[in-house]
Amino acid sequence: MIARRFTIVTGADNPVLRTVCRPVDQAEFSAYARLAEEMVRYVKNLENGSAGLAAPQIGESVRILVATLFRARDDESARTVAMINPEVLEYAPTMSTETEGCLSLPGVFDRVTRPDAVKVRYTDPQAKVVTLWIRGFASHVVQHEIDHLDGILFIDRIANSKNTAQSTPISPMR
Repeated sequence: MIARRFTIVTGADNPVLRTVCRPVDQAEFSAYARLAEEMVRYVKNLENGSAGLAAPQIGESVRILVATLFRARDDESARTVAMINPEVLEYAPTMSTETEGCLSLPGVFDRVTRPDAVKVRYTDPQAKVVTLWIRGFASHVVQHEIDHLDGILFIDRIANSKNTAQSTPISPMR
């Protein structure tokens, strides 16, 4: 099956990207599960150049994201998963810094420090509730995409940025 061509919403001040997304409810789950599977195909298509995608980036203000769970940046066997209504249950106390970019901010890349592991719970497109620890670069990908669901862009996380006034710092939960 060919991956659907999504139009990516762009711009740091775009209100779609700055909106806190609503959860997917049971009545609409199957329609959004199909969208999540299309998002997985989009991310898996190497031509799109993405490790993840959040629903607001395609104009949908719902809590759905797709993330590639790399073991390392060059992991070619990584699996790509869809997360519906994801929530972070716990943050690791240790931090790591990775270079991040974003489809919604073309050409912008910078180093972002985040907890180096997160425990997340989400529902997959088959309606199975999954809880797992995600570590390393994959943790950065998941946190980046969850930020999108909360109206936060990675540039808001950059220390000494001109966006510092809008910054929401990440701190490990204990």
